[in-house]
Amino acid sequence: METLRSDDHFETLWNEMTEAQEKFELVPPSLPRNRRPPAHTEFNPSRVSQPHQFASPKNKLRKEYFEMFDLAVNEIRERFVQADFERLMRIERASFTNPNEWPNTDPDVENLLAKYGFDVQKLKNNLASLNDIDPGCTALNEVAVVVGSTVSRERIHILSWPHCLC
Repeated sequence: METLRSDDHFETLWNEMTEAQEKFELVPPSLPRNRRPPAHTEFNPSRVSQPHQFASPKNKLRKEYFEMFDLAVNEIRERFVQADFERLMRIERASFTNPNEWPNTDPDVENLLAKYGFDVQKLKNNLASLNDIDPGCTALNEVAVVVGSTVSRERIHILSWPHCLC
């Protein structure tokens, strides 16, 4: 998304917009009308600044384009770059990975799981029992493929009951 925040990309969009405007006979973009400041602020003209006036609609849209990208990138960062988000991603990866591979992929994952209240040994046993569903299955994502392709809907429903996982 950050790569789209460039003058070159804006120019491309502007050119596409002007071509579409001509093709479909649309009204070209225009600047809003100039408004005077309220009269009650004009008591001291030396302190009242005039609002910025853009030279062209293209300049105004360029400013709004970059503001929009800055806002979007910052909101996405704020939402997904958090301290706990990475920990939760590690827990999710552990649930989709063979427990025998944990030391190679994330050596500290057992401590992290225990910190969040998981019974690590029980989780390892449950993940190891996936091999009973289909030989070679060692992670939940592999079971999803096997279950989705070979098992009837009734069997999927039975497998989804929580008492079956204990």
